[in-house]
Amino acid sequence: MTKKGKIVLAVAVSAVSLILIAAGVASIVMAADFLDRAREYYSDTHVYELHWSVKFPEDMKILYSVSTGPSFHGDGDSYTVYDTEGVAGIDEFIARFDTGEPGDKDMSGFSRSKLPDEKLEDVKSILLSAGDDGRYTDDDLEGEYMWFTLKKSDGSHVYFIYLPDRSRLHVIERLI
Repeated sequence: MTKKGKIVLAVAVSAVSLILIAAGVASIVMAADFLDRAREYYSDTHVYELHWSVKFPEDMKILYSVSTGPSFHGDGDSYTVYDTEGVAGIDEFIARFDTGEPGDKDMSGFSRSKLPDEKLEDVKSILLSAGDDGRYTDDDLEGEYMWFTLKKSDGSHVYFIYLPDRSRLHVIERLI
């Protein structure tokens, strides 16, 4: 092979190598974007929004989350505690349920008082099933809070417990 042929071959190999490297980098970027979108889609917040046709305020941070995990039928229990401090729109989110706007879901129980015993027992049952360690619920359910529930015809239900003085929103869900 001549010197000129070797140079042409080296340039061609270099060009192919650069193309392969660029394709590899593009694939990694696309995969990272896909995983980021999937993580957002399957986040606790988005799943609650899909199940209950509610829109949570932006920028709520998850302090704690447990669940029974994925199941074949999509049933199970989950529990998430959100930090609502400084979150724009949390008051409107709570007020929306006070005025009864959650669509076709059966809304019941909005109250500024404590959970009735039967609902408190249901909440504790869901928390136990989901694997809660009591980190937030023990103190939070003793203080003052506002709560409401949404129910579906299949018996699935969710509790929203809001503690304005602690800037926390508890979402406790049972899917049947």
